[in-house]
Amino acid sequence: MIRRKMRLRHPLARDIALALVVKVLALAALYVAFFSPAHRLEVTPEIMQRAILGAASAVVPGRSSPAFPSRATEYRRNVHHV
Repeated sequence: MIRRKMRLRHPLARDIALALVVKVLALAALYVAFFSPAHRLEVTPEIMQRAILGAASAVVPGRSSPAFPSRATEYRRNVHHV
């Protein structure tokens, strides 16, 4: 079997190869910058339940949650006395 070195002698072949290398490097940089595991949110069953059923389902009866204030608290914060 004859081994031949693969050479990109044609200018168009070199341009295409260079463009492909640049695109692969750009995709790798985008992955690292935006989609790597370090940028993923932790999704627990409780978080998913809150997202699907709404914030009211996250309040456990008998416990108050500072993340979800009652309507009266929201009203008091928004009332402006003149």
